[in-house]
Amino acid sequence: FNDARARRALLYLVDQPNYLKAMWGDADIWKPCRAFLACGSVLGSEAGAEPDFGKSKDKAKALMTEAGYKGEPIVLMQPTDIAFLANATLLLAQDLRSIGMTVDVQAMDFSTLAKRRTITKPAKEGGWHIALTWWNGTSSSDPVGNLPVGAACEKSWPGWPCDAPHQALIDAFYA
Repeated sequence: FNDARARRALLYLVDQPNYLKAMWGDADIWKPCRAFLACGSVLGSEAGAEPDFGKSKDKAKALMTEAGYKGEPIVLMQPTDIAFLANATLLLAQDLRSIGMTVDVQAMDFSTLAKRRTITKPAKEGGWHIALTWWNGTSSSDPVGNLPVGAACEKSWPGWPCDAPHQALIDAFYA
């Protein structure tokens, strides 16, 4: 997933309401939100979210092909001791397989997952491709507290996005 097209494929594949239902069940306690910063917060905005995000498996498959995916196993880490994440991980495995991907679901407790996600080696050397997690609304309501949107390379959240102009905007936010 070091190719932006592969990451973008996930936007077209993952139908957020399906995941929220698998995670939480009762629709009265969740609300879909396609924003980087918490919906309902002062900075929350779904600007840029395309209407077919989560609704185009064909586009997801095409993007994976464009990204050079050729059937190699995708390591998907599943935290077995956090039920809502375990459920969402199994749904993601199903969705990835539905577009022709080979998925290696590796079950482990969340502590093991958290340690393993710091590994930057390729998956065949103990690394990984995808691990689901969650972030609370309060912390994700501004770009400084929302660590997963950071882009400071090796100092970033696991996955290590690296985008100097993006990170400069985050660093200047409170100023």
